[in-house]
Amino acid sequence: LDFLSAIAFLIVFLATGNLYLATGLAVVVSLAQVAAAKLRGKTVDPMQWFVLGLVVVLGVAALIAHDG
Repeated sequence: LDFLSAIAFLIVFLATGNLYLATGLAVVVSLAQVAAAKLRGKTVDPMQWFVLGLVVVLGVAALIAHDG
């Protein structure tokens, strides 16, 4: 489930074509995964932190570069 946010992004983007909605959902899903692990008292896997960072950085870059 490390890449759940990427899967959610892909499904929403392909279904709607809406980059803003898909990017927002990917960020929310990734944040929710980290928050859920923390609330359960589990340590967050380094891969999950990496995915969260990528989703935020690449999501912001996509929104800045989006021209349509």
